[in-house]
Amino acid sequence: MAKDLLEQITPEVLERLFSRPQVTAFFSHFSDPIPAPETLAGYERIMPGLANRIVEMAEAYQRHQIGLERDQFKAATEFGRRGQWFGLGVAIVGFAAAAYLGSLGQPAVAGVVAALDLGSIVTVFVVGDRLPLRRGRVRDTEPGDSSAT
Repeated sequence: MAKDLLEQITPEVLERLFSRPQVTAFFSHFSDPIPAPETLAGYERIMPGLANRIVEMAEAYQRHQIGLERDQFKAATEFGRRGQWFGLGVAIVGFAAAAYLGSLGQPAVAGVVAALDLGSIVTVFVVGDRLPLRRGRVRDTEPGDSSAT
């Protein structure tokens, strides 16, 4: 039977076969920290214990990421709290200066200082969320909200 097949292969058949070579490629990709079970089983066949090491590595990376996120959240919270305390201090100093100027018989100047102090507080609360943050980043906005770009 094999001899019959070989006799059927003529130069024309060979020419057609090699003039249009076809290549079939298979590509597999995963983006999770842990590969698919079939891939892990393959690693385990190649080197016993390797699948467990890969899983442990993914778990260690996850713990690291969670720690970083916790630290970032804590730092942002402390930064916001510190800013609120400094803002309160500046507002108190501004109103104290206005009261002092008023007691010295300068009601117009005291009124201007108090108005500027109150205006800055209102501006922070009304406009503050719409202003860009440091280093060119902007606050997260709702979809379709173009006010913070």
